[in-house]
Amino acid sequence: MAVIFFTALGLWLHPPEYLSYGEASGGRVVVTGRVCAKEFKGGKEAPVLLIYLEPDSLTFQNIPIPFEEQILCTMESGAFEPAIGARIKLEGILMENEPALNPGGFDARLYYKTIGVSARLLSAKILAVSGEKEVWKEGLWQCKKWLCEALQSVLDREDAAIVKTMLLGDKSDLEKDIKKLYREAGILHLLSISGLHISLIGMGLYRLFKKSGMPLTAAAFLSGALLLFYGEMIGMPVSAYRAVFMFLLRLLADVLGRTYDGLTALSLSGTLLVLKQPLYLMHAGFLLSFLSVLAVLLFKPALRLPKLKLPALEEGLAASLSIGLFTLPVQLYFYYEISIYGPFFNLLVLPLAGAVLIFGLGTMALALFSARLAWPIALLLHGILTFYGKGSLMIGNLPWHLFTPGQPKGWQIGIFYALILLLLGFPKLRFRFQAGLLCGAVLILCIHIRTGLTVTVLDVGQGECICLELPGGENYLIDGGSTSVSQVGDYRIEPFLKSQGITALDAVFLSHGDSDHVSGIIWLLEKSDIDINTLVLPTVTGSGADSFAQIRELAEKKAIPILSMSAGMSWQSGEVMLACLHPQKGFMPENDNAGSQVLYLTYGEFSMLFTGDTEGNGEDALLNTLQKYGIEDLTVLKVAHHGSAGSTGEELLQQLSPDIAVLSYGKNNPYGHPHAELMGRLSQNGCRIFGTGGSGAVSFYTDGRVLKQN
Repeated sequence: MAVIFFTALGLWLHPPEYLSYGEASGGRVVVTGRVCAKEFKGGKEAPVLLIYLEPDSLTFQNIPIPFEEQILCTMESGAFEPAIGARIKLEGILMENEPALNPGGFDARLYYKTIGVSARLLSAKILAVSGEKEVWKEGLWQCKKWLCEALQSVLDREDAAIVKTMLLGDKSDLEKDIKKLYREAGILHLLSISGLHISLIGMGLYRLFKKSGMPLTAAAFLSGALLLFYGEMIGMPVSAYRAVFMFLLRLLADVLGRTYDGLTALSLSGTLLVLKQPLYLMHAGFLLSFLSVLAVLLFKPALRLPKLKLPALEEGLAASLSIGLFTLPVQLYFYYEISIYGPFFNLLVLPLAGAVLIFGLGTMALALFSARLAWPIALLLHGILTFYGKGSLMIGNLPWHLFTPGQPKGWQIGIFYALILLLLGFPKLRFRFQAGLLCGAVLILCIHIRTGLTVTVLDVGQGECICLELPGGENYLIDGGSTSVSQVGDYRIEPFLKSQGITALDAVFLSHGDSDHVSGIIWLLEKSDIDINTLVLPTVTGSGADSFAQIRELAEKKAIPILSMSAGMSWQSGEVMLACLHPQKGFMPENDNAGSQVLYLTYGEFSMLFTGDTEGNGEDALLNTLQKYGIEDLTVLKVAHHGSAGSTGEELLQQLSPDIAVLSYGKNNPYGHPHAELMGRLSQNGCRIFGTGGSGAVSFYTDGRVLKQN
C-alpha cells in the first residue's frame, strides 16, 4: 500500500508526459509493426488491430519517426484480417488522442496512455503481411469470435450485445442508450467483466473438479489455468486481472494449507499493477474495482445497520451500501452523478448475476452444437435481461433518481475519506452516529459555493457554446452547437454541465439558427435530462427558421416557455444584467449571420459582449447602438463568426477597446478560421487573445472587480 501511496504522490507532483507526433498527426503515414492484439468493431467490418511499432518504422513524408509505441488501427471495411503475431505494413491517417478539451470531458489521451496506446491509425489499409502468427493468442481470438457468433445465432441483437459485453468483453454492438440506462439505474457494473463473474467461474470450476474426485493440487492447477486462458481471451482488463490474481492466490493458499487473506491479496495485486503502469491510479476502472473489494473487506464489517429479520437481505444491503458509499467520490469524480436507488435495485439484480452467468455460458456451449438445444436456456436469459431493462426504465422514471453534485475537488475527496477513516477507527459507534458521520461526508462532496460570475467558452469544435454561472446560482447557456463534433450535446455540452453540478438551465439564449449554434441545444431538448426553464430567441430568424421551428416544437412538448428578445430589452439577475443590443425590431439582415442576437453583460466593473456571428449590416447596426449608448472599454469580447475576416471590423474594435478577445472555432476547420487578417486587427488593438481551436475551453472568473482565468 505504501508503494501505491507514494506512486500517487509522484503522479500529483509530476504529471505524465505525452508523446507528440507533431505535423504527422492528421496526415497519411506508413507504419510497420507487429500485431499484438485485436478488438471487435461494430457491424461486419474488419477488427481493430493493436500494433506494436518497430523502431523508426513510422514514416511521414519519407521521414522516419523514432517511436516504439503501440497504436490502435481501425481498418478499412472488408480489409484482410492478419493473425496476431504477424508483421504488418499499413498506411492510414494518424490521429493523436485528444486530452479533455472541456471540464467534464473524456481525456482520451490519458485513457489510451494508461493502456499503452499512443495514437490511432484511421482508414488503415494493409500494404504487406509477413512473419509467423502467435498460435495460442490467435487461437484465443478465434475462440472468442466463435463464441460471439454462437451467442448471436441464438439471442436477439440487444441480448447478444449485453451478454457478449458481460462474458466476453466485446462491447462493439452495445448501444450507448443501454449503457446510459444501466448507469442511471446504478447497475452499469454488470456491463463489464467484473470480479464477481471471474470468481463465480473460477470457484465453479474448482469445486466441480474437486467433486469429480480430482486431487486438490490438480484441481487447483487446472481451474487456475483455465481462468488464466479466459482472462487472456477477454483482454485481461484491470478488474479481471485483480480477480484472477486474487483467485490464484486463494488456490495457492489451499494447496499449501495456508490461510487466505483477502486484504493481502488485494494489496499485492494492486501494487503489481501500479508498478507495471502507475497511471492506473488515475483510471476509473482500476479505482472502482479495487475500492469495491476494499469496501466489502474493510468498510462493510464496520457498518452497524439496523437488524432485519432477513439475514440475506441485511447482508446484501450492507454490501451494496458499503460499496456505494466507499466508491462515491470516485464515481462522482469520473461520472459526476450516481443513482439514488441503485444500491436498492442491486439487491434484486445481483442475486440474478449468477443465473445470467450460468445461462449465458450454457447458451454459448449449446449454441455451438445446435440453436434448438440452446433456445430454452436463451429464453430464460432473455427473461432476466428483460427484467434488468424494464427495472432500469422504472428506476429512471422515479423522481430524483439521479444525484448530480458535479465533480468534487481534491480537498473534498480528502475530507470524505478522512471521515470514513474516523468511522473505521471507531467501529463500535452506534448506528445514528455512523449515519451522521456518513451524511456529513456525503454533504462535503456537495459543497459548491459561488461568490462571483464564471464564464466558460466551451471547445465544441467548429461551433459555439458559452456557459454563464451566476453568483446567485442561476445558469445560462448562450448558443450550443457544432458542425465538426458529432452529437456535441452528448459528448461536449452535457458532460460539462454535469461536471459543474448543473442539472437545470434557467435560460438558454440562441443568437441565430445555424447548426453550429443550435445543434447541441436540439439534442438537449430531445434526449437529455438537463432541464431548460426558458428559451430566449432573437426576433429575426432568417435562414435559421427551420431550426427554430424544430426548437419551438420540442419546447412545446416539454412546456418550456419561449421569449423573443430584441434590442432594448434586458434580463436582470441580481447584479448581473444581460441587455440585448441587436437586432432591432423590424431589422432586415442581409444574411442570417447579420441578424444574430447580440448580448451585453455587465457585473460590477466587468463587461462582456456576446456577438454570435454578427457581420455585414448587422455589425453596422450594432456599432450605431454601441455609439448611441456610449458602450466602450469592454473587458471581454467574444469575437463574432469564429474569427472570420469579414466580421469584427476596425471601427468596432476601436469603439469597444476590449482587453481580452475570445474566439470559438474548430481545430483545422475547413473555413480557415480564425483568419490572419482578423487576428492582426485584434493584436494591433492590444487584445489578449484566447481561442478554443483544439486547445480547450476558455474560462474566466470575476467577482465584479478582479478577473481571473480559470
